[in-house]
Amino acid sequence: MLNSFKIYIYTPSKPFSFPSPIESLFFTSLQASPFVTQNPEEAHLFFVPFASNVSTRSIARFIRDLRMEFPYWNRTLGADHFYVSCTGLGYESDRNLVELKKNSVQISCSPVPEGKFVPHKDITLPPLASFTYASHAPGNKTTRYLVMHSVAKDSKLVNELRNDSDFLMESEPSNEMTLVERLGRSMFCLFEYGADISGIGKALRFGCVPVMVTDRPMQDLPLMDVLNWQKIVVFVGSGGGVKEVKRVVDRACRDDECEGTRRLGTAASQHFGWNEIPEPYDSFYMAKLFPFFWRNGGVAYFMTRRSKIKMSHLGMSLVVRMWLSKGSCSLCLAVGGQRQSEMAEGDSNGSSKPTVTPYREALDALSSLITKRSRADKSNNGDRFDVLFDYLKILELEEAISEMKIIHVAGTKGKGSTCTFTESILRNCGFRTGLFTSPHLIDVRERFRLDGMDICEEKFLAYFWWCYDRLKEKCTEDIPMPTYFRFLALLAFKIFSAEQVDVVILEVGLGGKFDATNVVQKPIICGISSLGYDHMEILGNTLAQIAGEKAGIFKDGIPAFTVPQPDEAMNVLEQKASELNVHLQVVEPLDAKLLNGLKLRLEGEHQYLNAGLAIALSFTWLQRTEHHEFTHMEKASSLPEQFIKGLTTASLQGRAQIVTDQYINAESYGDLVFYLDGAHSPESMEMCARWFSLAIKEDNQKTTFNYPPQNNSESTIESVQEHHDRRYGKSSMQILLFNCMSVRDPQLLLPRLMKACASHGVYFKKALFVPNTSVYYKVGSHALPPTDSQVDLSWQFALQKAWENLIQSNKGGEVKHAVAVCEEGKEDTKMSGKTCENSAVFPSLPFAIKWLRESVHRNRSVHHQVLVTGSLHLVGDVLRLVKNFLGIWEYIMRYYWKFANESSGISLSLQS
Repeated sequence: MLNSFKIYIYTPSKPFSFPSPIESLFFTSLQASPFVTQNPEEAHLFFVPFASNVSTRSIARFIRDLRMEFPYWNRTLGADHFYVSCTGLGYESDRNLVELKKNSVQISCSPVPEGKFVPHKDITLPPLASFTYASHAPGNKTTRYLVMHSVAKDSKLVNELRNDSDFLMESEPSNEMTLVERLGRSMFCLFEYGADISGIGKALRFGCVPVMVTDRPMQDLPLMDVLNWQKIVVFVGSGGGVKEVKRVVDRACRDDECEGTRRLGTAASQHFGWNEIPEPYDSFYMAKLFPFFWRNGGVAYFMTRRSKIKMSHLGMSLVVRMWLSKGSCSLCLAVGGQRQSEMAEGDSNGSSKPTVTPYREALDALSSLITKRSRADKSNNGDRFDVLFDYLKILELEEAISEMKIIHVAGTKGKGSTCTFTESILRNCGFRTGLFTSPHLIDVRERFRLDGMDICEEKFLAYFWWCYDRLKEKCTEDIPMPTYFRFLALLAFKIFSAEQVDVVILEVGLGGKFDATNVVQKPIICGISSLGYDHMEILGNTLAQIAGEKAGIFKDGIPAFTVPQPDEAMNVLEQKASELNVHLQVVEPLDAKLLNGLKLRLEGEHQYLNAGLAIALSFTWLQRTEHHEFTHMEKASSLPEQFIKGLTTASLQGRAQIVTDQYINAESYGDLVFYLDGAHSPESMEMCARWFSLAIKEDNQKTTFNYPPQNNSESTIESVQEHHDRRYGKSSMQILLFNCMSVRDPQLLLPRLMKACASHGVYFKKALFVPNTSVYYKVGSHALPPTDSQVDLSWQFALQKAWENLIQSNKGGEVKHAVAVCEEGKEDTKMSGKTCENSAVFPSLPFAIKWLRESVHRNRSVHHQVLVTGSLHLVGDVLRLVKNFLGIWEYIMRYYWKFANESSGISLSLQS
């Protein structure tokens, strides 16, 4: 999408020069960018060039000429136009100037003179700044406050600051070296709003937390649409003097809490850089591309024209942000740290109060649709399936779905990977793709992918509220609000319809026959991935029953593909296909030789089976949609280049994923590695075990020592093997981090995992059992588990017991002995964990990760390899916590203070 984005620059009435360097730099960057087009008909936006120091009469005349010569201004009254002016434009009586001021986006320089900036429409540029002498802040902070030279010289506050030894006054601008040195050793840098704040970028860069002295709300800070300034700057009023400055700063950013603020500031500062040729995420991109499309009214008509979305469908307030570039949305607030569920909103006195973000508000509304805590709910078994068609009528999606070119995939194992491969193949063939999968691991937006990218927050909110509000208005007692997954499926159809994708790839949520995705009546092609035992409480206790539910996605006369299945399942699939006149074909795994020496991006031998299914689905979709430029190679001995690229670049979190812990110090970096796979069925456990075993052998450079003999079970268990790592000169040990839903049988899962690992010479030193961090009745990263004393660990103890019994059985001991071992180590089951000889239960995942990190520090000669499996929710929780170190400590401290007097905590050692 970014590649097709175009801007047309009008030719000025006569040559001119911009009066300020930053205006000139912005215009130069615009001209050097890849977005400029000479054909106004293909432009999405229009730039109006004029010098900010020219008379308003000249500007009005220029706009009038544009109105007469071109059709574009009259079409939107300037709403898809923008201009640059550091001084800003005031309100004038001339019609042309009124439309320019009211509708067009003004790009200014902060601070903008009062009355010449329209909040939520206009944009301010970052200051010009160079960072030539250091790449990061020195670690030794010896000065508490640095008062920048731009602060007023004769104010009452400045006079107080001069007499306080905590404040270092910079009376005149320092040279670059001196300023960098001062910034590096200062904890806080004071700026006065209204004066020169160009040094704020440097302060952020070198770890000096900006303190902004202001007596009025801030609306025109640089990149304010993108940066969450409340997270990286402390705001304080001037009326309270030095004492008030210290009080507000101390409360908002205590010494032990400021590292996070500094880190966010340093991350944000990278977007203050200017380049001769614009680069992604520099000042030009951040100021122009990202926030430019966040305007509610400014581009409404333009968006309707370009995206062909009817106003009656979305409404003015929602026809926004439709042309955000790929990747931009993931950055929207990454520069200010992850968007927090609660942000501080400062007032004139520097105080703060928690507010709910629009995104969290939407997640709370979504959470209200979760009717029960258990996702494996028997009401899914066709519970009023027909009501889904009423929802489609309410949302006016019936016609839209009938026009979609859909690939529909069901299965027990591998359907998500198959869908991911298929999407990547067709995207690389040049098609605009929409992918709907489940579940999500970290953010619900992962379920909706456009052109291979998670839908951005802004689009998600627009489509979410349109669907939610309309359903809320129209639903009755007979047609209640849809449940959680049904709503998400409806939302997916709305997103893909509005975004006008060329192909929709739908992964069935559960089963097939009564799944919400099965409202599709005329898919282009259907697929069934590997079948096995899962969700038996809903789908049935036999493979035949499960296959019957999966085959529910077959449609009359629509071809289908599957992979080799157990006879019991294959017989049912063939019978259902015959009844519906479905041409069912069985595909074989992809021959690795067809990848021309490359590897599948998704790890694991089983992925070649999923890739084979994806290739068949893609070829057939191309053929049935009459895109024959690729289908001539279907029977050839090689794959099209686009197919190879799609297969070798497809990405899917939580499936055979390896993540090195980023929060281990440099000495121990690489000593804690998480191997994540969301396997949760007996068959997928075996596949997971094979992948893990091969992955750690590759990680250890395939040099092993003293494997126990396969037929000696006692030495197998009691002599845990260590693999030598030539890179680090360290031994390695394997640890299992496990949880699964209570509807699954650990007696089916754990033995398959242990046996498959053992067959490859891999034995776990310790198994850790934890409850999931995410909760089923709350959506979002803020949905932490309760910290009350009634945390129920009974299921984790059951898993631990099953594991210890397996260990003792393999040793030849009695099962009763295993129970006794655990009972002796049992602690308060409501409060903390329990340690057995070969396992431990932790009351929360953050505690388990904290313990793993401490173990790395205690055992510096050991390379820790942690297999995380049993639940995609657990995998997502680990990814969330590993990527959000502060979140772990926030939870741990919250938990610790509540129970400090009730529990002595968990103490276990790998040396025990």
